[in-house]
Amino acid sequence: MKPKRTKCCIESYQPLLGVITHFCTGCFIFQLFLQL
Repeated sequence: MKPKRTKCCIESYQPLLGVITHFCTGCFIFQLFLQL
């Protein structure tokens, strides 16, 4: 039962990870734009 619960947790965190990655990419592009 534990592995199933862990898998469920990973699946629920997947969208959050995508949002964080998208946000970090946006910040990186913004910093690059400021340096120009």
